[in-house]
Amino acid sequence: IGTTEEFNYAGLTFKTYKAIQIAKGDEEPTLENFKKLSLNQVKEIIREEFYDKPGLDKLPDSLQGVVFDHGLMRGSPNAIELLQKTIGLRGDEVDGIIGEQTLDILSEAYLPQIINAYQAARVKDFEDIIKANPNLEQFRKGWIDNRVKTYPIRGN
Repeated sequence: IGTTEEFNYAGLTFKTYKAIQIAKGDEEPTLENFKKLSLNQVKEIIREEFYDKPGLDKLPDSLQGVVFDHGLMRGSPNAIELLQKTIGLRGDEVDGIIGEQTLDILSEAYLPQIINAYQAARVKDFEDIIKANPNLEQFRKGWIDNRVKTYPIRGN
């Protein structure tokens, strides 16, 4: 049994919901209110926070889903930074924001190669997390084998 903060409803944790609601000005988001959300409300929150706000619709169609999936697991800025590193950006160019430089590189890229490299980078990202905190080894199968390695990639 996890903590109240870890309570999860359709992929949205109470901790994340609480942070979103506080950012919107709701001073007292409660677990009771969280549990009352409909599935459609949760899906809308997830779409707004992890797809619309980071601007994933600007990415090529074949990249949107995999970056969205990694954003759900690691936060959208981390997912975008990983993509930027995958396409060769370095230093200050890696900012977690989908801007002109990222889009320009992607417009000229061979997307199947980028997607394969991004998937490999996702695996390494989780392996690095586990290496830094061996207590998280218990999540390896779910994170890497069941999520990353089985993620359906759409062609482009």
